[in-house]
Amino acid sequence: MALAAIPVSPAYVTKAPTPGRAVFYGRMFILGMVITHTLLGLSAGLGGDGLQRLMGRE
Repeated sequence: MALAAIPVSPAYVTKAPTPGRAVFYGRMFILGMVITHTLLGLSAGLGGDGLQRLMGRE
């Protein structure tokens, strides 16, 4: 489902003054999305692991 948001990036980059700047904006958008999803996934995984230990359901 998160990968479906990647085509949204052209909406941001079409207003760039040069094609090179449009590519830069697109890459930064996708990189930010990848980093955000990675951090959220790690926190959910580690948080769930800690919650299991707290509840004694290892």
